[in-house]
Amino acid sequence: TTEIETSIKTFGTANEKVALRMSGNILNISGAEGKAVVVTDVCGRKVFAAKAVAANVAVRLPSRGIYIIKVGQSNAIKIMR
Repeated sequence: TTEIETSIKTFGTANEKVALRMSGNILNISGAEGKAVVVTDVCGRKVFAAKAVAANVAVRLPSRGIYIIKVGQSNAIKIMR
C-alpha cells in the first residue's frame, strides 16, 4: 500500500494508469472506467463500491481518517484524509 495526503497519486500498469486526487472531502479517481472501485475505511467498512461507468469517479469521504482504495485488479492504495 501507499500513503498520500491531499495530493495526486498514480498507480497501476503502464497501460492502465489510475490517478487519485483529494479535494476537501472528495476523492477524485481518474482512469477507472469499466473497473470495480471499492473504498473502505481502516476498519474494513465499505464507504463506496461500484463499477465505474465513466473515466472519472468522485467519492465523498465521510470523515477524516485512513481509507483503502482498490480499482480493478490493482494493488490497494492507502490514503489519509
